[in-house]
Amino acid sequence: MVRLTDSAARAVGAGQRPQPLPANGPREIREANASFNTMIDELERILAHLPVRVATALVLHRVAGYSVQEVGDELGVSRETAKKYLARAVEHCRTLRAGESIKGL
Repeated sequence: MVRLTDSAARAVGAGQRPQPLPANGPREIREANASFNTMIDELERILAHLPVRVATALVLHRVAGYSVQEVGDELGVSRETAKKYLARAVEHCRTLRAGESIKGL
């Protein structure tokens, strides 16, 4: 698994948007940027409907590559609580993928 640098992981955990490649490159780069931006927009939409700690746990684990223990340590909760946060986030994502309505969406 690729791990972000500490500063990049903190930026992701703080809700800062990752930057795509420069848009003035070849067509393939521009298309990749458009796809990247679409994925980021979707992730932000999903995360916006999660409690902050649950969203942060998901980003730290799935984007920044933190272990469940590291997520717990970062959030100041036990490993078991971090696992519950991640399970809740994954269930939320599955519900969205299934097309079910989630309050507020």
